[in-house]
Amino acid sequence: MRSYIRIIKIALARFRQIYPLRISLILILSVACDDEISESYESQFNVYAVLRNDKVMQEVTVDRTYLMEEPSELYVDDALVILSGAHYADTLVFSDSLLRYVTSDTFTLLPLEIYRLSVAKEGFDTLSAETRIPGDFDFIWPSEGDTMILMDSIVFRKNVGVSIYFCYFRGVISNTWYTTGTFTYEPVVSDTLVKIPLYDHFSDYPSGMYTITFSALDSNFYEYYTESEDDLIQAGVENGVGLFGSALVDSIVNYIITE
Repeated sequence: MRSYIRIIKIALARFRQIYPLRISLILILSVACDDEISESYESQFNVYAVLRNDKVMQEVTVDRTYLMEEPSELYVDDALVILSGAHYADTLVFSDSLLRYVTSDTFTLLPLEIYRLSVAKEGFDTLSAETRIPGDFDFIWPSEGDTMILMDSIVFRKNVGVSIYFCYFRGVISNTWYTTGTFTYEPVVSDTLVKIPLYDHFSDYPSGMYTITFSALDSNFYEYYTESEDDLIQAGVENGVGLFGSALVDSIVNYIITE
């Protein structure tokens, strides 16, 4: 029963911190518990962070796990949160407007570098986490500014350390914004090249100049969103739960003919 209650509370905290979405859940349980459960339970940090090279400031959400009978707070705002990597370290500050911790200065990410997170507070085990930034993009075709037709494919070498890709297209045609839905591509382990056919994702949009944005995401991110909801997710995290992942983002601009 102790494990069952702990899982439910961790699941609630996990849903609550997937930024920027707010999810309200009402859960009614009828269980018989004794005081021993509350006395032996130790809360853990629950973190959510995806480092991104296209952001000048990095962000970390910090929550904790709760027992069912505990009143839960929105966030932990008084922890010591340190982000380090590539011979640089920064103590993050809590933003009252964002309700998460942010780096105090510009924090540049380098491909293939390992970055570490530490979260500490009196009464908690110190959480530690680690992620390796995926490697650089190497586009084979098209080059920047090339014209493409729907029968073409975008081809690039598979990034080192990637587990899944996100991609979308965005452009302004005749003063109207067009943005495709974000689609995912999961590369096969043995693949060396990634090939994205335009026709599969772009057939319903007008011709014009589009920015094509790719995000290469690490194995921690992939694990967090593919594991069973019943699991205590520790995606890159030790002495706590949650996600500490990373994404390398790159884009190219091309004219796409759809007629």
